[in-house]
Amino acid sequence: MTSRFSQRMAINAALMMGLVLSVMPMSAGLQAWRPEWSMMILLYWVMAVPNRVNIGTCFIIGLLMDVLLGSTLGIHAAGMSFVGYIFAHHYKRIRNFSLSQQALFVGLMVMIERSIVYLVEYYVSNASLQSNYFLPAVSSAIIWPWLFLVMRKVRRRFGVA
Repeated sequence: MTSRFSQRMAINAALMMGLVLSVMPMSAGLQAWRPEWSMMILLYWVMAVPNRVNIGTCFIIGLLMDVLLGSTLGIHAAGMSFVGYIFAHHYKRIRNFSLSQQALFVGLMVMIERSIVYLVEYYVSNASLQSNYFLPAVSSAIIWPWLFLVMRKVRRRFGVA
């Protein structure tokens, strides 16, 4: 029982770390390049253990992101749920991709999520699109291989299966 508890705590701690990294202060020059930490960690767990971390978890983390960022409630939840569905539906195929292919796919998924968030914000509050809005997709794709290896080490350390 404690083993199962420690596995669940490892997953929850990683997800909370992603939320903390998503709102951690950064310098103004690097702010536009902030990777989508919570989404990348969430996508890793959806790919690694889809029976434990699923679309419902994506929705909850998205709601937490909405609350933390002060955005319209449900916008990030919708984007993360959509991307989580794609990952959950194709997790067997994505596992067989090389790290560089996974990085490109994660970058694409971040771009899709950011597009959904922008479109909903545009229709709700007439938001304007800035030139650096999709830079987090590039930085997330660059960081993915290292994040993947760290998260795999955490998963193996706690025996999450």
